[in-house]
Amino acid sequence: MPDHRQVHQAEEKPVHSAAVRKAMNLLLHRDRTEQELRSRLEAGGFSIDEIDEALAYTASFGYVNDRRYAENYAISFSGKKSRRMIAADLRQRGVDEIWIEEAVAALPENESDQIMELIRKRAGEPHVLDAAEKRRLHGYLARRGFVTGDILRAIRSFESDA
Repeated sequence: MPDHRQVHQAEEKPVHSAAVRKAMNLLLHRDRTEQELRSRLEAGGFSIDEIDEALAYTASFGYVNDRRYAENYAISFSGKKSRRMIAADLRQRGVDEIWIEEAVAALPENESDQIMELIRKRAGEPHVLDAAEKRRLHGYLARRGFVTGDILRAIRSFESDA
């Protein structure tokens, strides 16, 4: 991501279009995929040529890098979401399938430890869960992309540790 000094330098040089300055400002707040940046610039009313110029400029300095974005996203959310959910989120953000596969492949394949950790955070110490607690836990984990079979095994394991 660019630092404030680089953005100000871009703003001081009149050769950069307003689209380039807007793109640099957007990247100050967080990393973005090329598609996210393109969408934000389109919403800002910039022409296709201005958007292409801004994307080329930011990419030339490595400020927009979908591969890096996918890797960082996968690492950041690996303890909170399933591999499947991470991949779906990256697809929605317009990341190329090659970078998605690479980023997800770097994550642990067995998600049972991750599921158990999330159950412990939600339910506390191991105990026998009532039907409502099981339903809430299942919904919580399913919304994070975990598979029902893995969730049910983890809940049984959690209860057996009681």
